[in-house]
Amino acid sequence: MLRNGYNLKRRKDMQEDIKQDEKLEEELFGTEDVVVKTENDVQIPVSYDHAEEALLSMFIQDDDVASLIVQSNLTDKHFLKRKNRIIFPAILNLRFSKGVCNFTLLADYLEKETMPDGQSKLDFIGGSKEISRIIAAAPPSMDLRVAQGYIDIILEQYRLNKIKEAVGWISAQRRFDEYKIVEKISDIQRILSDSSTKFGLTSLGVLLNDAYARFKDRKLNPEKYQGIKTGFYWLDKCRVVSKKRVCIIGAKTSFGKSVFVTNIVAEMVLSGNKVLLFTPELDKEEYIDRLICSSAMIDIDDWKSGITSEEDFKIWGEKQKEFMENADNLYIEDRGSQSCSFILSSIKKHMLNHPVDVVVIDYLQKLNYYGDNTKKAITDMMERFCSFAKDNDIAFIIVSQLRRTDKVEPDVSDLKESGDIENFADKIVLLHRNSTTDINESKKGWYKVAKNRQGPTTEKVELRFDVNCLRFSQVDVPSDEDDAEHESLIADEDQVNIDCREE
Repeated sequence: MLRNGYNLKRRKDMQEDIKQDEKLEEELFGTEDVVVKTENDVQIPVSYDHAEEALLSMFIQDDDVASLIVQSNLTDKHFLKRKNRIIFPAILNLRFSKGVCNFTLLADYLEKETMPDGQSKLDFIGGSKEISRIIAAAPPSMDLRVAQGYIDIILEQYRLNKIKEAVGWISAQRRFDEYKIVEKISDIQRILSDSSTKFGLTSLGVLLNDAYARFKDRKLNPEKYQGIKTGFYWLDKCRVVSKKRVCIIGAKTSFGKSVFVTNIVAEMVLSGNKVLLFTPELDKEEYIDRLICSSAMIDIDDWKSGITSEEDFKIWGEKQKEFMENADNLYIEDRGSQSCSFILSSIKKHMLNHPVDVVVIDYLQKLNYYGDNTKKAITDMMERFCSFAKDNDIAFIIVSQLRRTDKVEPDVSDLKESGDIENFADKIVLLHRNSTTDINESKKGWYKVAKNRQGPTTEKVELRFDVNCLRFSQVDVPSDEDDAEHESLIADEDQVNIDCREE
């Protein structure tokens, strides 16, 4: 009796699963048809019910539709029916190898290909009868607009199914895991923004079309392609801070790297860029004091002591008002225990409701990591930050210490765990002050772009440091007319190309 009761329950569970599958298929494929106008203004109903079969039929029979499909982002993974995920790459391979596809060629191809269990793919999909059924599913008109309509439907269904999978995963959890749930919600957001169709192998035709469109846009809107402004002339000239790239700013301890980055953050915020700042060393109050005092050129010690003059207080108020108008452009996380995973999860959570242009991490060696192997930990963190920047179209600025050495002036090899940081970084900026003890010499310094994968590097650019208001300023800022006279600061282009090839 117990066994019969178990079998009965199992049959009920299986029937319930079948009903759920039928319900899902009805939701995905039972949507009302969409009407598409052809080039001749003929209205063709584009059916959700047989979208996959109709597009495969057009793919087999029409060369122009085949070209459209090849240039689109459609792949076999976007087909929800398993048999169609087998047929699509078969047609694609025949189109590439023979330049044509028909019933006989497709049947022969699938007959030769086998499934993991040894069964031919033709038998698995249902034999030649299934190919005939697909060919017969062609719409009334082999029109490119109709084909595009079917492509859009297939991508919609794919995205909807992915969203349901993510929501189902969240619903099935028995305990609250914030990081994993945020990651799933981020996946949903990425699907909604069409990013799920932008990844994967992309044909040369699509890339060339995108390149031409980008070129036209660059001529009309050149400022969009000049990188993110930092307030330092040669950093901007070399496009050091740019989307999808990681910039390392390195300096020895107490030489002012955090101050330098604070000056950059102030410029980016006031320029309208959306910045996230992670600073496990400074607290938020200290950072805001530095941010406004350096921008307003007010002595920070006087400000903290409450002895600021009325004139300086008025200037501070004006600068505060300017920052308040851009208050949504900066968010700060200052907890002391921050790790790479914590930072990436925090960014994802923030991106659910807000755009992000730049992420600043001050500083790399202060982050928590597991294990005793510092070099491996730094390597893993840099690899994850670089991948995240590229996948999410965000610029990263990461502050790093330089190794304590007897050398007077730093170079790239002085980066702590330099091999890994140097290899992963897209841009490296080195900062130096002549002294931290001599009053006169401590006001003098320089920076240089020591590595730049996407542009030129520079020689040393002279800086002046105001120790009272914690502000770096460039000594010689050329005008646009004087650019040609200052090109000597740019390193030799041939040498830059050699350095890139060596990497």
